[in-house]
Amino acid sequence: MQDIEETTAVGGPAEAAWDSLANSLGRWMSASGYTRKSASRARAALRALAASWVSFPSSGFRGMASMDGFDAAVGTLPEWQRKDARLLPRLLGFLEDDRAALSAEAAFLFYHVNPGASAFGFGAERAGGQPVGAGLVSAKARKGYVDFHGDNSVDDDPIAPFDLLIADLPYTVFPETDPELAHVIKVAAHHARRAKAVLFRVDWSAADRMGFGPAAWEKAVAAALPGWEARSVVLHNQHFVPMEGAELFVAAAKSWEGDFRPVLADIEPIDPSSVLSDAPHTGWASVPGGITGRRFPKERAGRIDPHYPHAPAAAVVGSGTDARMLFPLEIMALLGIPERYPVPRDRFDAYHLLGESVAVPVAERAVRGLLRALGMV
Repeated sequence: MQDIEETTAVGGPAEAAWDSLANSLGRWMSASGYTRKSASRARAALRALAASWVSFPSSGFRGMASMDGFDAAVGTLPEWQRKDARLLPRLLGFLEDDRAALSAEAAFLFYHVNPGASAFGFGAERAGGQPVGAGLVSAKARKGYVDFHGDNSVDDDPIAPFDLLIADLPYTVFPETDPELAHVIKVAAHHARRAKAVLFRVDWSAADRMGFGPAAWEKAVAAALPGWEARSVVLHNQHFVPMEGAELFVAAAKSWEGDFRPVLADIEPIDPSSVLSDAPHTGWASVPGGITGRRFPKERAGRIDPHYPHAPAAAVVGSGTDARMLFPLEIMALLGIPERYPVPRDRFDAYHLLGESVAVPVAERAVRGLLRALGMV
């Protein structure tokens, strides 16, 4: 937890530290799905409690409700704020747990099914994983994957053991009947016998609009892995990268040691202006009122400043005749994919591959949450 010494007077560095903690709590609550109003009330209660309690703890927040002075400090607050203050030990405890999981060192091996541009795998690596290979690598993704990971990185029938299997599921609006989706899940389930758990990713920004809830994907996964328990979480991209939509992660394991929830403490969102180049307009962009030269639906076009919809691969910079698509390297920087990762030379294939990718920090937080739920950190 953030190092804040106990103090007998609130002010100066101590006040600034608690203010920082209040902001961190608000961001964590927002990313965790709490309403803006709830996050605002919790921040206000924490600041008010810090100002009235002379012996505030620096860690161990789950037990602070039983500490000397807590009840008296809560009693000094306005009646409408006391309920919010009494929820703080639980909320701060979750934040503290997430910070511990974020800083924990993990070491595990993973196998990647249908890796695309490897973004999901890079997230697993940031969580402490080491890839042992990949299967179901598409034709347009294979050369880049092999050039980056090595000649022996593609292995459709792995022999070596691994701890986790991760898989990118193809976009579909029919999770229970789509044959391509069923094939990826079947291949993942076939290899899952070597793993402790499987983690699937679904582009939730598109899938959610069709009315199928996470339970439909859990059912599809559970049907392929009898005896395994499937659980799911949804992560919203805008907390990490300025893009709309979300990612659904469905995990399956034979046994669990805790709840499966993402690690959402201390998120550092990417500033899109930091990745834009000064390259001139290329002409391959959507022009308002005109005909698009892009091979993406025109209605998905947006502007990078301040917000753009769906995915970086479908975003444009500027407007009118000055509009242009983001370049592949700009998209990769936004998603967290290494600059040296080879994308297809064909521009359509490059945009399509990157458009199907997850933001690397989003994947990392989901993997860390799974490791915690399995007792591996």
